[in-house]
Amino acid sequence: MSLDASVRRIAQRVMRKIGTEATIVRVTPGTYDVTTGTATDAEQDFEVVGRFDDYTDRELGFNAQTQTGQPIRAGDRKFTCAAADVAFEPAISDKVIVGDLEYDVVNVRREMAQHLPALYVLQLRR
Repeated sequence: MSLDASVRRIAQRVMRKIGTEATIVRVTPGTYDVTTGTATDAEQDFEVVGRFDDYTDRELGFNAQTQTGQPIRAGDRKFTCAAADVAFEPAISDKVIVGDLEYDVVNVRREMAQHLPALYVLQLRR
């Protein structure tokens, strides 16, 4: 068994043990309707278990090296989930729903095992 498989399986077990149920809403651009002049996005829900955390005072304002380089702002949340539980890599167009709260994904960071991601750390903003 490779190191990738072992680390990914351990990350998955830990997240399932300490995590909270959430929904990642995958938003993909839809089709453009010429008659109405509007475009509708397609959404697909994926149930995951992950850990929600607040950013520390030390992390606030830090310009994360991620997809958008958005600085971390007060009120942002961190959601960590096992990569093995997600069939795709989350993107900044996605949303995360926990309970009745909806967050926009503003940054995505991969924590690698060896060659494959073990965890995804999503920076969330309301």
